[in-house]
Amino acid sequence: MTRFFELCKLATERSEPGLRCKRLISQLGGLQDCRVLKIRGVRNLLRKYGVDQSFTRTGAIEAIRDVDGTTGVVGFEAFKNLHITFPQGVELKPDDVLKYLLGRGVFRTGLEFTCPNCELPSWIHLDDVRTKSTSAYCDHTYDVTPQLKDRDWRYRRSGIFGRDDDQLGGVPVALTLQQLSASLHENLIMYSTAVNFSSAGADIEPCESDFVVVISGARGISGSPVQLLFGEAKAAGPIDESDVRKLGKLASAVPKHLAQSFILFSKTDTFSTDEVRLAKTLNTQYERRVILWSRDELEPYFLYERSAGKLGQGRYASALTDMANNTHDLWFT
Repeated sequence: MTRFFELCKLATERSEPGLRCKRLISQLGGLQDCRVLKIRGVRNLLRKYGVDQSFTRTGAIEAIRDVDGTTGVVGFEAFKNLHITFPQGVELKPDDVLKYLLGRGVFRTGLEFTCPNCELPSWIHLDDVRTKSTSAYCDHTYDVTPQLKDRDWRYRRSGIFGRDDDQLGGVPVALTLQQLSASLHENLIMYSTAVNFSSAGADIEPCESDFVVVISGARGISGSPVQLLFGEAKAAGPIDESDVRKLGKLASAVPKHLAQSFILFSKTDTFSTDEVRLAKTLNTQYERRVILWSRDELEPYFLYERSAGKLGQGRYASALTDMANNTHDLWFT
């Protein structure tokens, strides 16, 4: 990939968010194991508790169930048929999801005790629990035995998920790459998490692409041997004019005889009117190169499952050209 971009007069360097996201994908077991991030309640759980906060199994299950406080609708119902590791046809339950996350080391198990000296509660990892424990706040050593009665296990975020920086945006990137892999199958040759681009002679501004994907064998390439996909993935933050302009210049810097370039903006939330307007500016009358994925495209097992009524046969998208055409029909008309 580095050598290819040298042909385009572009210099590349893997960014720290890219390395973090690579580790996130690895911790979950690989791209397809990131399907668990489709579940809105899982993403809520990762945001709800900070790295220094512990929570009970009941609290975790409640977050995963994702009950709307106004309507009482259980958000998890939309994901009960999502296949993670269990046999297809067996409905997924919130408890299954928590076990899956524990098995992937997303959370660590421990107990919470209150120091009788400073009266502050502290969480202790299961491997470190001793009869005589020391308070993290006042260094007082005390006997935890009287507090063991009816004690609930408590969990805390762990590994790359144990950082208090939203994994530098790694969750929406991993989920986007998972959906791309599931939709493009063997046509997806390679991908990279976040890459910094700078000019080695090309007309671009220094920028970061949250992911870069190389695709082969897709329809509608018009003479280019491969397709390239640059992208910006966010949870709820805005996609602004700078994001759109920089990625537009980056995609335009790739000579068309080398590759056909596309740009994907994805959000685990919804797009605002301004975001749609900005994204549309990257298309022309004769070229559709923008793809928009909101949570309605990222969360289902099949990419355009929730838009089947609007797209008809177009809901079957196995190439970037299909996705760009669907974006035009769903967002720009």
